[in-house]
Amino acid sequence: LDAGTTFGHDRSGGPGAGVQPRRMRLGGQAELPGNLEFVAVADFGGPPGDVRARPYQVSLAYSGLGPFTLTGGLFKQQFALEEMQSDATILFMERAAIVSVAIGVAAGSE
Repeated sequence: LDAGTTFGHDRSGGPGAGVQPRRMRLGGQAELPGNLEFVAVADFGGPPGDVRARPYQVSLAYSGLGPFTLTGGLFKQQFALEEMQSDATILFMERAAIVSVAIGVAAGSE
């Protein structure tokens, strides 16, 4: 959440005060009968002045095929083993550069 103000700038069109959600995601996950799982997450981040909600993940997964799970919808594909690991449990703050390159080229991620 970004909040800020400027003092002594009362002119029209000048900098002013404001609050904007940045990097906010809100969503839910539900387990449905028949080995189904539904996930819906909205992303409220974006460029300054744009606070529209965009879908981040909307997916339906079926896990009734033993060790395999079929997932369909809008979701972040987990391409590399390092990407599947949570950011909270990795040793360094950033991931290895080669992992970012491989994910960007092969999986089409950002």
